[in-house]
Amino acid sequence: MASVEFIEIAKSFGQVEAVKDISIAIEDGEFAVLVGPSGCGKSTLLRMLAGLERATSGSIRVGGKVVDDLPPKDRDVAMVFQNYALYPQKTVAANMGFPLRMRGAGRSETERKVQETARILGLEDLLKRYPKQLSGGQRQRVAMGRAIIRNPSVFLFDEPLSNLDAKLRVRMRAEIKEIQQRLGTTTVYVTHDQIEAITMSDKIVVMRNGRVEQVGSPLDIFDSPVNRFVAGFIGSPAMNFLEGRIVPTDDGPEFRTESGLTCKLPEDSLRHLGQCASIGIRPEHVDLAEEGTNDAFGLRISVVEPTGADTMIIARSGSDELSALIKGRHAFAPGNSIHLRPVPGLLHFFAADGTTVQT
Repeated sequence: MASVEFIEIAKSFGQVEAVKDISIAIEDGEFAVLVGPSGCGKSTLLRMLAGLERATSGSIRVGGKVVDDLPPKDRDVAMVFQNYALYPQKTVAANMGFPLRMRGAGRSETERKVQETARILGLEDLLKRYPKQLSGGQRQRVAMGRAIIRNPSVFLFDEPLSNLDAKLRVRMRAEIKEIQQRLGTTTVYVTHDQIEAITMSDKIVVMRNGRVEQVGSPLDIFDSPVNRFVAGFIGSPAMNFLEGRIVPTDDGPEFRTESGLTCKLPEDSLRHLGQCASIGIRPEHVDLAEEGTNDAFGLRISVVEPTGADTMIIARSGSDELSALIKGRHAFAPGNSIHLRPVPGLLHFFAADGTTVQT
């Protein structure tokens, strides 16, 4: 096990800056997830840590040791790729034992460690099969086994679940997290799926355009995003944004959207007067309200999505749109009028430049 440090790392491909002066510290045993949209630089950062790409500038340390000039095999890291990268002509046992054989391990030692790793991953009955005889989830376990068997200081995962169906992704992310907690190995995991980031990580690194937007625990980033990009990227369903301004009235502060939709705000919202250009409301932080409620938005339903336990609706008024995840089952229908009330204390306020308005 070891800590990982990226120190002012930058990477350019010709005139394209893929990574721009990034500094991140990942603690020993921590599960860190690099998350962001396609092209944000997260996979490039992981490949530089693995030694598959060389940084244009900056330095990388693993366990306090600079690894910039070390080849991949000497960095004491093990990578699990998106496409599994298994040898089709080798059995599961041979695929898992391959890294040890390359290091000169004997047959008995290799077989013993293959058996131990197979028990951890539930692969004991599959050791004689070939990759083509396995499901996607089983192939992913084999790829993980090949990494685990090396007992590296750091595990690297590059979008390992993107090829799996939705149900299997849910199960596999739980298994990966459970195995990481059991082994205690420092893990750096790349994904564009913010649900994976929130549910699996100890630390999230949100990236955009080659830069780090925010680093923190999942709940810190969910509750206190530093800007509109992070607020909108982290969380599912995505946060609502309404453009407008806070207006003081005799009855207290009011938010007025650009198209004229209004809603009373808590009294302490006045501290954002003159700064706020938009508000953010998570769909799960919206309640139903009675007609005439002054701290609710009056809208008309355009889409109803029953999810089983809850009901997702999309409602509009002019150019304004608000998504709400309402607890329970409801007989909503498109065209119905509805009043939706943001939960007090859970609003997010953003300045014109997109940064969060701080209290």
